[in-house]
Amino acid sequence: MDLCNKIIEIDAKFFTARDRTLMNVFKNSKNPSFIFEKNSTIFFAGPSGINKMTLSIGPTTSSRMEPFIPMLLENGVKYFIGKGEISNKTKIIIEQKGGFYFQAFGGLGAFYGKKIVSIKPVFLENLGPEAIFEIYVKNFPVMVSVCGEKQILLNHKEIV
Repeated sequence: MDLCNKIIEIDAKFFTARDRTLMNVFKNSKNPSFIFEKNSTIFFAGPSGINKMTLSIGPTTSSRMEPFIPMLLENGVKYFIGKGEISNKTKIIIEQKGGFYFQAFGGLGAFYGKKIVSIKPVFLENLGPEAIFEIYVKNFPVMVSVCGEKQILLNHKEIV
């Protein structure tokens, strides 16, 4: 079933990353694929309030992350979640590699924070919220914007 341009809710494991983090990963790591599993998901975000009662995690503007997408695809990432549009060039790269781009909704950091079931830092912990975190989410709404294949392997349900 083609889910492009549909809103879905995802139950899955994500890794978080922002531009500063990815600069460190690709500059300092000889093999970044050890961080990202095959067919993994990257949420372009940095959590805040990790040790507090209220966790917030809003999406980062994806256009800032575009330089890293080809390298991430080569290192196992298949799904990207961020805020806003990406260029046609990046859309084509994602499609050719069988990947997906999901748009998260801006201004919903506290809402998305409530969708997190667990969170832990996994790489570059010294960067605080800019570290790479492994998060598990439940009922996490996104819009499917780029479909490199017809089938999404993540546990999901169509809501609109």
